[in-house]
Amino acid sequence: MPGVDDLYVRRSVRAAGAEVSGSWEEALKQVNFAFAKRAVDIFRKRIEGSPQRRAFNSIYAGSPLGRMSIAFKKKYLKVYTVDQSAEAEKTLKERLSPVITVNSWGNENTKNSGFTFTIETTEQLEHFLRGVGETVA
Repeated sequence: MPGVDDLYVRRSVRAAGAEVSGSWEEALKQVNFAFAKRAVDIFRKRIEGSPQRRAFNSIYAGSPLGRMSIAFKKKYLKVYTVDQSAEAEKTLKERLSPVITVNSWGNENTKNSGFTFTIETTEQLEHFLRGVGETVA
């Protein structure tokens, strides 16, 4: 389209077949909480995740809590859901409260919204795993 170059700045070209760098071992060196390795091991049984982003996207789709994304922050896990229906809120609060506080994110008038919560302790991780129906020893 004529004139597009005036408005759009091209991103640099990515190499074809660029190798994805990073491993979960390297990613774990960037976080500092006691249950991080255990959480990675449990989540990797479901999907490989993205160690370079320290995240598991679109995990637990078939769980009672629904599809979610889990990000490994420096000192905690940050979990996002993409369903902000009243039923989703009720299920989340029934399964996670009072151990885990659930908040909403985004604009409830659009599809870009849901619920979010942090997991900061081993107790909260165990409670979350029970909430999603994970069977781990």
